[in-house]
Amino acid sequence: MAVRYSGLLVILFVMVVTCCSYWRWGSQLGIMDSKPKDATGVRPRIDAASLVERLTMPVPLTMEQIKEEQRMEMEQVDAALNWLKSTDSKQRIVGAEQLGAYPTAEAEKALAFALGKDANPEVRVAAATSLANFQEPGTAAIHGLLSVLRDKSEDVRHAALGTLDIYLETLDSDSARHRQIIAALGKLAKSPNVDPATRETLSDLLSSR
Repeated sequence: MAVRYSGLLVILFVMVVTCCSYWRWGSQLGIMDSKPKDATGVRPRIDAASLVERLTMPVPLTMEQIKEEQRMEMEQVDAALNWLKSTDSKQRIVGAEQLGAYPTAEAEKALAFALGKDANPEVRVAAATSLANFQEPGTAAIHGLLSVLRDKSEDVRHAALGTLDIYLETLDSDSARHRQIIAALGKLAKSPNVDPATRETLSDLLSSR
C-alpha cells in the first residue's frame, strides 16, 4: 500500500512540474498569460503564424560560441590544406572538395595551385569545381581557371569553364573581374593552342553575353 501511495505521489509531482514548466514557457512566448487580454475576460485566440515565427526565431550566438565556430572552421581549413598535400590522390580530392566550403584567400591560392600543378586530373577537377563557391574570386582563381582551358583533360576543361560561367553569372557585368574574364575568354576562343571543341564552347558562351 505504501509503495502504491509513493508511486501516486511521484506521478502527481511530475504532473505539477510539467504544468508549471509549460505555463512558464507559454508566458515567455506571449501565448499564455495569467491576466485576461480584454475587458470581457476572454483570452484571445493564439495566432499560429506568430507562434511558429517565434519558435523558429534564431537564437543569437554568444561571443564564446562565435569564437568556437571560428576555431573549428580554422581547424577544418588546416586539415583540408594538409589533405591537399597528401601523396594519396583520393585524400587530395577530399581536401579540394573540403576547401570549397571555406572560401578564404588561403583556400583560393591552394586550390589554384592544385588546379595547375596536381598530376591527377580528378584532383584538378575537384579544385576547379570548388572554386565555383568563391563569390568574389581573386586573381589566383581566375588565372588558374583560364590557364587550364588548355588542359589535356576534357573533364578539367569542362569543370573550369563551368566555374568561369558561374563567375560571369554572379559578378557585376561592369566589374573589372567580369571584364577581365570576358577579354581572356575572347582571346582563347581564337587561339590555335586551344582545343577546337573548347574554342567552339567558348564562342557559344561569349555569344550569349
